[in-house]
Amino acid sequence: MQGERRTLTQGEWYSPYDDRYIAGPRGLDIDHLVPFAEAWDSGASAWNAAVREAYANDLGTSAR
Repeated sequence: MQGERRTLTQGEWYSPYDDRYIAGPRGLDIDHLVPFAEAWDSGASAWNAAVREAYANDLGTSAR
């Protein structure tokens, strides 16, 4: 379920990485597998380590 700002407010998610269910959004740590894979396929494989780290740790809110 989504709240006013399109944030997750409730639900249950299954984590295949550690074989457990997570109840509620506060227990989630959203992974970046898809964006990382897309970035890699789109040229991030040529980035140096510092640029990849900056991309991975970008917590900007411009996409919201």
